[in-house]
Amino acid sequence: MRMTCESRVGDFSSSTDGILNSPSDLPLLEIPPKPNVFYGRDDLVASIVELLLQDKPCRLPILGTGGMGKTSVAAAAINDARVREKYGPTIIFVSCEGVVSAEGIISALATALGIRHESTIRRAVFAYLASRGYMLLVLDNLETAAQSADSEHVERLLGHLAALSHLSLVITMRGSMPPAGVDWEELDILNRLSLDAARQIWHRVARTDDAQLDQLLVMLDGLPLAITLMAHQGRLFTPSQLLSAYEKETTRLIKVGAGGRLKSLEVSIRLSLQSEVMLQEPNALQLLSLLCLLPDGVPLGALQEMLPSLSHTLTAAISVLRQVALTFEENERLRVLSPIRDFILAHHPPKDPTLGELRRHYSNLTLNTCADGAELTKDTAGKLLAEFINVTAVLTHSWVTLPTIGARLGMARCAQDLGNLFYAQSRYENATLRFLEAKEAFEAIGNRLGAAQSLVRLGDILYMQDRYEDAFHTVKEAKASFDSIGSRSDVAHCMRSLGNILRMQNRYGEATQMLQNAKVASEAIGDRLGAARCMQSLASILQMQGSYGEAIDTLREALAAFHTMGDGLNSAHCMMILGEVLNFQNRKKEAVQMLDEAQTISVAVGHSSGIAECKRVLGDVLYRQGNYQAAADSLSEAKEVFKSVSDRDSWGKCLRSLGEVLYGEHRYEEATDNMEEARSMFAAIGSRVNVAHCDRSLAMVLVAQDRPMEAESMLIRARNQYEGLNLPKKAEECTEALAGLRSKMWDGVASTVD
Repeated sequence: MRMTCESRVGDFSSSTDGILNSPSDLPLLEIPPKPNVFYGRDDLVASIVELLLQDKPCRLPILGTGGMGKTSVAAAAINDARVREKYGPTIIFVSCEGVVSAEGIISALATALGIRHESTIRRAVFAYLASRGYMLLVLDNLETAAQSADSEHVERLLGHLAALSHLSLVITMRGSMPPAGVDWEELDILNRLSLDAARQIWHRVARTDDAQLDQLLVMLDGLPLAITLMAHQGRLFTPSQLLSAYEKETTRLIKVGAGGRLKSLEVSIRLSLQSEVMLQEPNALQLLSLLCLLPDGVPLGALQEMLPSLSHTLTAAISVLRQVALTFEENERLRVLSPIRDFILAHHPPKDPTLGELRRHYSNLTLNTCADGAELTKDTAGKLLAEFINVTAVLTHSWVTLPTIGARLGMARCAQDLGNLFYAQSRYENATLRFLEAKEAFEAIGNRLGAAQSLVRLGDILYMQDRYEDAFHTVKEAKASFDSIGSRSDVAHCMRSLGNILRMQNRYGEATQMLQNAKVASEAIGDRLGAARCMQSLASILQMQGSYGEAIDTLREALAAFHTMGDGLNSAHCMMILGEVLNFQNRKKEAVQMLDEAQTISVAVGHSSGIAECKRVLGDVLYRQGNYQAAADSLSEAKEVFKSVSDRDSWGKCLRSLGEVLYGEHRYEEATDNMEEARSMFAAIGSRVNVAHCDRSLAMVLVAQDRPMEAESMLIRARNQYEGLNLPKKAEECTEALAGLRSKMWDGVASTVD
């Protein structure tokens, strides 16, 4: 019968001497039945069955973390009809739960086989096993013995068992490495169940469902024991109710009845934590608690740099955690399953100094990526992309725990870091809240510099939201603070930001003066990058004013500076603007060459918005070449990228250009729809120059539709806007178009009279 080793040993000690000598004397051993609820392991079970059916014996380790379903996999395999037919009554299933030595395993085997002999148990067991034909021995829950102080003798015993020519040996144990001394078959460690398999378990056990089920199952991270136990709770509560409860109670909720290893996830996890190998390496639990702060795991090679205080014991600690399968490797990252993370963080939270090291690592990652204020684009977040989830988790943990220890400066910096992270993710509402909290926290401790830096970031957010007037006043206030503090670099940065805001407001004279002053200030403190960015912004103003030659000269000077500094991101952006200006000068070949080079660099640095900008400008070039289909494809691709990040300025430009392509194809109604949508978008963000561009393009469509009066009105409106923006060249172009239109109108009137 299947029973714990302790009870088997008890039966043995009270028995009489003697050995069963014939197969018919073998007791009717009760092997565990095939699991009733068993999904997502069909391929693995099929592989095990295939190995068990070979003519030669096999040695199979079924490994994985606690609660991963190792015993269930073994039970499913040995209950296969073909396996039962081959081995018949010679399938021996022994639970080794609680066994801590090789002799304990022998005693359990003797009891299972009904061998009654006290003085020569080992010899009797091996004599019995050697005298039979095909036999299948399953040693379940072997980890306690295999990872005990007697592990060397356990490995030797397994080696002797594996040497028996007709014995197939299967072990199940927590961990990722089987005991040494046996030539084990290659079997994958049990991995997490798929979401589909988790749903099947849920529906079989709980028989309930609602819209929150998948979210609940995702939190359980594919751990079969957690899914099954939670599904039993699902008989009493809806998934939505359980999801809400889990956020408060975490792993305490995942149990049935009084609990036990198979009835409580917490009991199962504690067994792994109390294993001999874990107890012998004290830094293993410390490392585990830190890893549990990182939902996305961590690259193995990064841990030495992240946790210098553990550098001398890191390899040993990682080895132990992998041995007991409390961690696993996925996509070259060391990870911990979500339910285990929740338990460890609740019962063994990370502590300083290692917690401080982890916090500093992710804080510096955020600061380095989100540096330079207003010049941060949405895609600079590409540097953080792989670590977004981890950074958020670590900073949020710090934000919650720091108040309890009175770390006021740490709280302020943490709020600022979180704000930077949310800003990089374009989560502007969250970022605004964090920067406001940071500003107040810095002000409360008299840290004027931190408060001003938080204020300028609030201005950056307003700029990204196209709220230019609010952004201007906020950055201006921050500049005043930096002036009083004497932070010259921050003052120069604010001046550049103010210049760009004025540029977006089409206040080109003021913008030019501000950017020139910012360039001088940047050069005075040796900030070559800041000076080059000022030149790039000045070139954009020259482009808008139709001074293409000056714009090209300024851009080439800025590009040379970026190249000298090895700044690929800004080099690509500068090349894109150059390509756009060259296109306006009808230098198509040079424009395409410049755009191709810019796109190559953007791809290399993972700058998706830069790639999209190149596609947008290339679409305009293709349109001017009459290649309408290719232009539409390029513009449509770019539009979707800008739409996904809510970049309404670039999104609107794509719409207007698509309208012009449709105009070229004589699809006037569709062209009008695109242009009017673009016009509304520009009006909403206050981009008056682009509103004027749309009016001029719409007039062109109206002329083609033979609606001259409406076209005239639209051209007059566009001309007036250009004049108000101090763009005389653009206004003159409208005047010339009006003259041509009126001439045609008079010609039409004259022909009618004739």
